[in-house]
Amino acid sequence: MGYGHDGAPSVFMKGPSTVIGPGDNIVLPPRSMSTHVEYEAELAVIIGRTARFVSAAAAGDYILGYTCANDVSARDLQRGDPHPTRGKGFDTFCPVGPWIETELDPIAGVRLRCSVNGTLRQDASTADMTYDVPFLIEYLTGFATLHPGDLILTGSPGGTEPLHPGDRIDIDTASAHSPTASSATNVPDPHSRVIGQHPHHRPASLAFARARPETDSAGKTKPKLRRHSGVI
Repeated sequence: MGYGHDGAPSVFMKGPSTVIGPGDNIVLPPRSMSTHVEYEAELAVIIGRTARFVSAAAAGDYILGYTCANDVSARDLQRGDPHPTRGKGFDTFCPVGPWIETELDPIAGVRLRCSVNGTLRQDASTADMTYDVPFLIEYLTGFATLHPGDLILTGSPGGTEPLHPGDRIDIDTASAHSPTASSATNVPDPHSRVIGQHPHHRPASLAFARARPETDSAGKTKPKLRRHSGVI
C-alpha cells in the first residue's frame, strides 16, 4: 500500500490453518526457526461468487464484502526464502474478523489502522493501495478460480515492527459510510511458542466456505457461509 509497482503484484498463498478469529492467539514459531515475526494490517476482500476470468469492471459483482485481516509474517523467513509462503503460512498467521462489511468502497478511501498494546503503529487509506480491488480480482482470476468464501488480502502500509509474547494487536477499518470493524489478537506467552499445538485454538468466529445452495424468501439462490476454504 502506497508503494510503486511494475504492473504485476506479488502473489502468495495462506492456507486454511492460518485463519483464526478475533481474540484468538497468534502462536509464534520456535525461536530456532524464526525470531522476527511482524503484524500487517490489511483490508480483506471476501469473494461471494465463483470467479474465473473476471474483468475489473465486473469485479464488484463477485464481492460479498470486506473484513479486517492481519497478514502475520515471519520476516526473517520471508526475506531468506525464495518465496514468502513459508514465512506467511504458519498456523494462526491470518487473524480475520469480526464481521463482514458490505457497504464499503475501498477506492473512495477507507482508513486502515493497527495498534499494538494501545500504540498506533499503522494508519493509512485504502485509496493509496498499490493495486485496487478490481485489478486484483481480474489479475487473480486470470490464472485461478476463486470460490465463495475465499479471501484476498490487499496489502499493508508501512509501520510494521516485530511482535513479542503478550502483545495485543488491534486492527480496524472505518469510512464515512460504514461502521468500524476491529480485530484484536494476542501473542501468547513464551511457553506457547510452538507450531500447530495451540491449546486454546478454535475455529475462526468469522468463518467462510464454498457455498451450498440455499434460497431466500424470493426463491433466489444465496451462498451459505460455512467454514473458510482458502486464503490468498
